[in-house]
Amino acid sequence: MKKLLLLLLLQGGAIVTCWSQGTVTFANNVAFQTPGDRLVRDGCGRGLAGSDLSQPPTYVAQLYYGADASSLQANTAAPARFRPVTSGPGLWLGGRRTLNGFAPGTTPTLQVRVWDMRTGATYEVASWRMMSAPFTYTIPSSPLAQVSAYFMENFRGFMPLSGCMERRVFVRQTNGAVQVSFGIAQKLAYSDDLRTWVELGTQSPPYMDPDAMSRPMRFYRGYDDGALSPNIAGFHRVSVGAGFSLIAAQVGAQTMVTSLIPTAADNTQIFKFSRETVGFDVLSYIEGVGWDDGGAGSLDMTLGPGDGAFVYSPTPATLTFFGDVQPYMVVEVPTGFSIVSSPVPQAGPLDQAPPAGLGFPVQDGDEIYQYNLQAGSYKYATYIEGLGWQGETMTSPYIEVGEAFFVYRPGAASYWARSLP
Repeated sequence: MKKLLLLLLLQGGAIVTCWSQGTVTFANNVAFQTPGDRLVRDGCGRGLAGSDLSQPPTYVAQLYYGADASSLQANTAAPARFRPVTSGPGLWLGGRRTLNGFAPGTTPTLQVRVWDMRTGATYEVASWRMMSAPFTYTIPSSPLAQVSAYFMENFRGFMPLSGCMERRVFVRQTNGAVQVSFGIAQKLAYSDDLRTWVELGTQSPPYMDPDAMSRPMRFYRGYDDGALSPNIAGFHRVSVGAGFSLIAAQVGAQTMVTSLIPTAADNTQIFKFSRETVGFDVLSYIEGVGWDDGGAGSLDMTLGPGDGAFVYSPTPATLTFFGDVQPYMVVEVPTGFSIVSSPVPQAGPLDQAPPAGLGFPVQDGDEIYQYNLQAGSYKYATYIEGLGWQGETMTSPYIEVGEAFFVYRPGAASYWARSLP
């Protein structure tokens, strides 16, 4: 009996020791509970395929983790090799990974990094490499949690930004219509919300979309033979009234305002918040002159995904922004006041999980201010841990495409990471 009791105590101690460190199932072939594409693809949009298991590994995946996106470190386990084309391209042979320093119940940030071992033994030295968007993972707090609780639900598939240029799509407005250009005939699809896609069948370039001019946003991609095009391109529009509006340009990269909005009505003004001075940098459009900063040094002002700015327009206007949807974006949410926007052009409840929501990393005490043009004032909401959202609506603030907003954060800075499902 004493031997049995001692054995049970030893086993219990082993369980406690093991349970003191968090774990995660590092795999993308499991039965996820939420929708989304979690395949890793090559530059042509096909599932990345590794070497035959009898051969040395070629493409491998490694788990990185940390308290946030700025402190990621490689997991100590060996990289996971990708499956050969005959047994599941786009999938790696993963398994359970220990997250040293993170206890059950905590929420570290994870990232998947992929490289070709023929170009380097580690991600840091490889010449062919790519990475996913950072994403959060909450370690189950109970040792009796279901197996699915350890899956990387927030992980989304990714692919290189370059490759298969003949399948890359370009979108612009020409002769009163929206034109989609690409190198070779391929199947096309469009989306009006970046959540659901409508197939257009095989199209030859250029494709003229007869319905797009009336849409507030529309994006396009190729999907030939199950291979996605290396980018998603399109546009979104922002309607501004006479007066102030708080807007965002959520496609492309950081772009100078003078290029993003080349012409405007006389006396149009752009105000971009400066965290350093806690004031605004200003640009004014003067008819016959163009954009002018009054010598203040603001002519290089930029806007891009995750940014926001006030626009003062003397008359109602519609701004249209064309460009690529960024495959993943990380936006800093600093302590104090800032103006931010969703890193991708989607509408939804601010802090609800994607794909329905925008996945904002809300913290206790966060205050959100949305500018209301009609009222000339702000709609206010604050998040109180244990109570939820308090304010005018008592629900998560709903953010529109092209809308920026003020955040006041009393707590620690964090990062808003987004990728498309």
